[in-house]
Amino acid sequence: MHLLIVRNCLLRYVIRRMARPPDRMKSTVRHYDIFRQSVYRFLLRCINHSWTIGTIPAEWRRATIVPLLKPGKLLELLESYRPISLTSIVSKVAEKMVLKRLLWVWTPHTHQYAYRSMRTTTMQLAHLIHEVEHNRNHYFQVNLPKKSGIGNQLH
Repeated sequence: MHLLIVRNCLLRYVIRRMARPPDRMKSTVRHYDIFRQSVYRFLLRCINHSWTIGTIPAEWRRATIVPLLKPGKLLELLESYRPISLTSIVSKVAEKMVLKRLLWVWTPHTHQYAYRSMRTTTMQLAHLIHEVEHNRNHYFQVNLPKKSGIGNQLH
């Protein structure tokens, strides 16, 4: 299963021609024939070795930070920019593998909507309204403020 994750992630990042990562992995993968199983197996061994010893190589942690202007904000203000980090393709593939492994161990509750794919707050509200109308019971909803990574601002 993990070999399939490596293959799908590499194909996704190489074929979609996203912004060039710092490790120049695109040209390397294309040069060594991306569709060969040996490339996937080698990358899988590297990621699994990093997982086993508990360290991440410095090249995988290196990122290029690009400031993107938020819509409708002033160019002169620092708060008007959102930092985006372009990490290497290897680190993105490793991140996907770690996520798959963690979700295999930890399955979130069926009513959790935050931080889950294919779940939105609109779906949560629709589910809540449906349950209240269907059962006519009393329900309580708790909304916790989310802190951003920039200055811990509340959203």
